[in-house]
Amino acid sequence: MRRMVVLMLAGVFLAVACNQAKESEQTADEAAPAKKKADDPHEMHKAMGRQVAVQWLAFGDEGDWAATWDNASALFKKSIDKELWATKVKSVRDPLGELLDRKLLLVKFETTLPGVPDGEYVIAQFTTRWEHKAQSIETVSVVKEPDGMWRVTGYFIN
Repeated sequence: MRRMVVLMLAGVFLAVACNQAKESEQTADEAAPAKKKADDPHEMHKAMGRQVAVQWLAFGDEGDWAATWDNASALFKKSIDKELWATKVKSVRDPLGELLDRKLLLVKFETTLPGVPDGEYVIAQFTTRWEHKAQSIETVSVVKEPDGMWRVTGYFIN
């Protein structure tokens, strides 16, 4: 139960951080609309994190929650065991029904997030439509681990 609360709190913190990041990114974009993406030194990290998030979500879309755990970060795996993860995430995703549509909403690079060690993180948010829910926001956080690989460290549906 404590792990579930910790994961839920981490998801709330990530959602708040992502909303703040989205607002600051929009303000920056409005102030300098001619700025090119190539000027962003973290563009490659954001692209890699987005790709990892999309691939990871595809496992979940197929109902392969064991594969999502297998492809998650060490921090993720330490916070919840494989069987409990599959049970908990299925209890959230299954009632939503079939995935109808998912569109990228935001990709943001961060080095500091609440509740997790400092590092290199990419937060990807998607606007998602389901068979039984007209709209939700899926947030996937991805971390660059010490071995240089990017792996999912958090997932939250709002």
